[in-house]
Amino acid sequence: MIVTVILPAAKLDKVKQGLESQKSAGISFEYFTNVAEVFTLINERGFYMDKLVFIASVLADFNDADMQVLIDNLCNVCELYLLDDTKNKEILMIDSGLLFEMEYHQFFHPYPSFIYQSQKVHPSQLFGLIAGNFITAENPNVIEESKKPSFFSKVFGKKKQAATETADAVSDEPPVPEASDQQQVQYSDAPLFADVDVEESKSTQEQNDLDFDINFSSQPEKEEQAEPIEDLSNTPLFEDEPESEPKPEPEPKVDIQKEQRRFSSPFKNKQPPLQKNTATAQVAQVAKVATRSKKVIAKTYIEFFQKRSKIVLFTGDRRSGSSTVAACLAEQAARDGLYVLLLDLDYERRGQSINFPMQFDDNDTQRILSLYHAIKNASNIDEYALQINDNLDFLGTSIQADSTDFMYEHVNNSALQTLLSIALSKYDLILVDCPFLDLKKYTCLVAMSNYIIHSTATDYRAIVNLVNMLTPEDFATNTDFSLYMTKLMFLLNQFKTHFWNNVEINERNLNQYMIDMTGDDMYRSLTAVGRIPEFNDYDEFMSEGNLLIDNKNYTDIFIELLNNIAAKG
Repeated sequence: MIVTVILPAAKLDKVKQGLESQKSAGISFEYFTNVAEVFTLINERGFYMDKLVFIASVLADFNDADMQVLIDNLCNVCELYLLDDTKNKEILMIDSGLLFEMEYHQFFHPYPSFIYQSQKVHPSQLFGLIAGNFITAENPNVIEESKKPSFFSKVFGKKKQAATETADAVSDEPPVPEASDQQQVQYSDAPLFADVDVEESKSTQEQNDLDFDINFSSQPEKEEQAEPIEDLSNTPLFEDEPESEPKPEPEPKVDIQKEQRRFSSPFKNKQPPLQKNTATAQVAQVAKVATRSKKVIAKTYIEFFQKRSKIVLFTGDRRSGSSTVAACLAEQAARDGLYVLLLDLDYERRGQSINFPMQFDDNDTQRILSLYHAIKNASNIDEYALQINDNLDFLGTSIQADSTDFMYEHVNNSALQTLLSIALSKYDLILVDCPFLDLKKYTCLVAMSNYIIHSTATDYRAIVNLVNMLTPEDFATNTDFSLYMTKLMFLLNQFKTHFWNNVEINERNLNQYMIDMTGDDMYRSLTAVGRIPEFNDYDEFMSEGNLLIDNKNYTDIFIELLNNIAAKG
């Protein structure tokens, strides 16, 4: 495996010394201090490396023009080499100084193979963070000694005490390695990639803060079971430590840093539920993934979305009920303990203002036009988001607003991009309700969304409308169209039985129906996330202040949909 590292010249010797001291067969490192030189090689040879690693402090002196060239080059690499997951190519950006944070959320968040690491990385963690993914179960070139549990596996593979876990999550202190039988390994307190270099001490120990004199042949402690080296490739580096004994129903893990951000905001009164919601407790028993095997998903969607914030875009035909679906999923996720933002970009129908009716004083424009004010002051999104319940916030336009024509002028693509980037740091889940025709205007939605849920019925007219929508002409660029198709998942809403050639049209064969109808094989890879049966007398049910999830027959359906979305990874 070839790992290319781009880093400042001042850090080259220390980083090289640290990485080269870790013995791992089959992994070779190459180092560059000039970003342009790397992309020149990529243009000449293709993306020949297996992983491209940026130490983001190398970008500290970049001006706007330099940053734009870098973004263009990275976009080309992502489009040409990272869309195919089978190639196992990755870009890793280590950015403790947040020099590239805005650019990542604006342009590269949709690419799963573009890994953005904003936490400080200590020398003891660097090799595992860069190369851990490449360690395979059966590598004939790895000597037997290297297969034994290493320092890396001992640090990250065994249980720590709860107090230690909490302290490590919020502290800048580096992890303290365990003492061997011969010596106590010590590291400096200085993070490797901090914005400001810490003055080195004259002592020998401080001078060797990047000394990786620990190899993969370290013996495990006698009282502990050695873990196979292959398990490291599937262990997230910064995930909470696993529990020593399995529990029937583990509590959802909480991102400490995310909680700190929340509790420092005007929403600090929003405390998470002390006990698991009844619906949450039932997820493991009732949630089934819509796959061929129909197996129960062991991990619930709650843990998945708490681990990393996601944006889900809901759109479709005007009569498809996508707004209702977005509202129900937002409410369900909030009831189960996730921090959710529901964003309504339908300024004409304002469906979410109907789903969650709130009456304001006619002069209270801050609430009536919550999205407008949040867009104008994106950094203070907490101040303008309307609290539906303890865990669910809303931004949109109230039904009380007399006119909304001005919204298209002020809620432009650039402003929406900024708003979503800030929202990602404050919420576990962001659900965006946007009419399909407005996607041309808001191209950032296609780029930044992790999933796109396109609602449709299964009657002939609905499928014809669906086929007519999924063409490059309905998107701003061909790239937007390609991204949309990559992230697209159908949802069969208001489902009623319809037939095509005496076969029921359902979530398993909808794409084949579209192929038969058009003769175009481009729909072959499309999938459906599930179905929602038609609800008779829904208008009357809703007029009483209810959502579909308030009907016991539909609660589990929406839990299942959330699990299915999470299962797509």
